[in-house]
Order: sequence, then structure tokens, then C-alpha cells
Amino acid sequence: MSDGAIGHGPSAHKGARQDVAGCSTARPGIAARNLPHSIGREHHIVLKTREYIEANYSEDISIRDLASIGNMSTFHFIRVFAREMGVPPHAYLNQVRLRRARELLASGWSIAATACETGFVDQSHFSRRFKRIFGITPGQYSNFIQYGRSLRAHNAATMS
Repeated sequence: MSDGAIGHGPSAHKGARQDVAGCSTARPGIAARNLPHSIGREHHIVLKTREYIEANYSEDISIRDLASIGNMSTFHFIRVFAREMGVPPHAYLNQVRLRRARELLASGWSIAATACETGFVDQSHFSRRFKRIFGITPGQYSNFIQYGRSLRAHNAATMS
């Protein structure tokens, strides 16, 4: 445990050191990154990326476009985003698109117009994604919403 090794565990091998923040470095002579600063920076980049996705969900957004927001490589960006959000960027983009699609269908939009407005390539692609996530087709969802509205309207009319 000489040569500056501190503590027990994997970093307690000969030559391991701890920096001021208490983070160990595996090899002597290599300074540890300032992890709290980089984590804060990555969190900020993920927030900016989320804002970008939510404002531009209907566009054709590439991973390269998203990674460039934080000046990161695509691979590093995917790892950072997935660690922060729990899903990779493309899955998050699909969630945003499908959430907006539900809103549009509930407000009476057609399935084809909803698919186009939310950035899906075509109606069948949209329908497959929608059913995979929500368990019903967009048409079934739209009918369910419209039926619920007409039922509420009918009940309100009979109550007054």
C-alpha cells in the first residue's frame, strides 16, 4: 500500500492514487478528470438536446445533429444521453413524437395527417410504432377518444 495507494478495493493496487475530489486514478501520473464538472456539463448538454428534440421532433434529426449540440462524438453522446434519460436519443425522439401524436389524434386529426405532422416516414410506420407502445392502433385510440367525448356529451345532455 505504499506509493500513495489509499483504501481497499480495486483502486487500492500499487500505484493507484486519489485526487482532491476523492476519485481514484488507475495509473500514477494521469490526473483524474474533474468529474462533478463534466457530469454537470453533460447534464446541461442533455437538457439542451431534449429541448432541441421537443422543438424539432417533426424534422429528420440525426444522432450526429444531436451530438453536435454538445460538441461530442456520436458514441459518447449516445452513452451520456442514455445514462441521463434511461433511453437512447432515438427512443426518446420516438416517445416525443408519439406523445404529440396522441394529442393530435385526441383533437380530431386524421391518422395520415398526424403521421406526417409528427415526423414519421409514412402512416404504416407510425401505426406500427403507436401500437407497439400503446397496445392499440391509432384508429382504435381515435375512436376510443371520440366515443368518450360523445358519451360525455350525451350524459351531460341527459342530465340537464
